[in-house]
Amino acid sequence: QRDLSVSYNKLGGIAEARNDYNAAEGYYAKALEIREKLAEKYPDDSKLQRDLSVSHERLGDIAKARNDYKAAEGYYSKALEIGERLAEKYPEDPNLQRDLSVSYNNLGDIAKALNDYKAAEGYYAKALVVRERLAEKYPEDANLQRDLSVSYNNLGDIAKARNDYKAAEGYYAKALEIRERLAEKYPDDPQMQRDLSVSYIRLGDTAIARNDYKAAEG
Repeated sequence: QRDLSVSYNKLGGIAEARNDYNAAEGYYAKALEIREKLAEKYPDDSKLQRDLSVSHERLGDIAKARNDYKAAEGYYSKALEIGERLAEKYPEDPNLQRDLSVSYNNLGDIAKALNDYKAAEGYYAKALVVRERLAEKYPEDANLQRDLSVSYNNLGDIAKARNDYKAAEGYYAKALEIRERLAEKYPDDPQMQRDLSVSYIRLGDTAIARNDYKAAEG
């Protein structure tokens, strides 16, 4: 039953990559149906519980892509509920902790899209707490370090939206510090190199907002 749900998810992923959201939603919904039954039957199986949270997350992604933020928030909230439970039960599992940070991040994105900056900041701050802990514990894990830089950028975006340019610059600078390190360590990784350019742009935009054109140019 689990294998079948994985197959539906993979087909959903292909459809999503093609921007065929109707097909993707159909496959993800079939996977969800199976996973809900398995999670109910085996409530102590963390793997099956995690699968269920992933299905909610995938359907949330489709709703978000359609700008159906209410539906996306519903799916992401269900994923978070499972993620918080698993993270509390298995505090030493980095994958489950990371899942939790992703759920917070997803809900932060929805709140930001709805211009609810207070809620967005709250979710992003919770994600940051988890990611700082993981980045400190696993300093050689590039993905976890990148996650941390994303959290700093997210909080920087919220500060900038509130015209708090000093706070925004502080968050963006922390993200930049991580991204410079990663870009240097992985010079052939296009994602790491792109991340670095994005950090420079964010700081440049913030300087422009402060009318510091010399800094922006740099």
